[in-house]
Amino acid sequence: GINGTTFKTTEQFASGEVTYLLQQGQEDQTAQVWGQLIGTDEFPQLTFENHVYYASRKTQDNVILERFYTNKENADILVQVEYDENGFNDEYNVYQPAVLNGGVYEISNAGQLYWFAEYVGESEEHLSANAKLMKDIIINENVLDKNGNLNGNGSNFRKWTPIGNEDDTYTGRFDGDNHTISGLYLNSSEKYVGLFRYIGEKGTVENVGLIDNYMSGKFVGGITDENIGTIENCYNTGTIKAEFAGGIASYNIKGKITDCHYTGTISAEFAGGIAGYNMSGTIENCYNTGTVSGTEYACGILGYNLGTIINCYNTGTVSGAEYIGSILVENNGKISNCFYLDDNETDKLDGTAFKTTKQFAHCKLLCCYDLIFRLYKILV
Repeated sequence: GINGTTFKTTEQFASGEVTYLLQQGQEDQTAQVWGQLIGTDEFPQLTFENHVYYASRKTQDNVILERFYTNKENADILVQVEYDENGFNDEYNVYQPAVLNGGVYEISNAGQLYWFAEYVGESEEHLSANAKLMKDIIINENVLDKNGNLNGNGSNFRKWTPIGNEDDTYTGRFDGDNHTISGLYLNSSEKYVGLFRYIGEKGTVENVGLIDNYMSGKFVGGITDENIGTIENCYNTGTIKAEFAGGIASYNIKGKITDCHYTGTISAEFAGGIAGYNMSGTIENCYNTGTVSGTEYACGILGYNLGTIINCYNTGTVSGAEYIGSILVENNGKISNCFYLDDNETDKLDGTAFKTTKQFAHCKLLCCYDLIFRLYKILV
């Protein structure tokens, strides 16, 4: 299209929207040029009468339900809404706002988590918002059956929308305070799926566990699709189905993932227990005990590494792929002090070593002491 022109529908012309925009475009806002009698005039009129105002219906929490154009001044409508015990109002499809305390949004129920996701995604200025979980959050119950499969077709579950938007990264601090988020459900063709879409260079997500969750999409990471920031002391026990997937992050671009673990089930074309791809980031003190299956490659910790991997282990099942790695498939970065459960060497990579069940069980490896100590701190 041509700069300075915008198409509008018949309904938008009739609503008064175009009249409002034309009048707003006047240099002198005290002089009315455009007017329209809404409900009678189909199009803007050159008239000194029938001024068009922009108004809204909003809740007592200042959540906008609807915006509309009217010939009445000061025509905002206040609607009193009540939220259920989980912070939802399905009649108006709105969520209970989180409580702002000292620059941090305190989240105590599922509705407030949904509100925070919507709040962060609606404006670039909100991408740096900080949040803290005050309780364990339950969104849906019994999302997975005892085998880790989706219960039913998912139609009865409340769908999750990842925190953030498709264009910018999250740069705030999200502290789970060692609480869990249970029942995340997202089954779609969306490209970027996770608790978050992208975690930016200044962003941090820490101290949160994801349980009983099901995520399906193109690029899926339990905590985030792409990480440039910091993910620390997080875990995921859920099920992932994707083209490209990681139990914690799909892509670790140049971020840091530390003290994290995955214990669920991944099915993808390209799958890693912790991450699918590590460009120039660091993965340290992490482990996988989950099941990882991929049609192209499947790896206990990571698929392809250009960064750094330190002090990690895998005891989970890795199968199905053309290329299989107990720790990873291909390394063009740095890897050290990483171990996998096997009776024989399979990875054949410097910095990785197989250990038997007995060796893992009795922790007789002096070189593992630092790793076991760090992992102990995560679990207690």
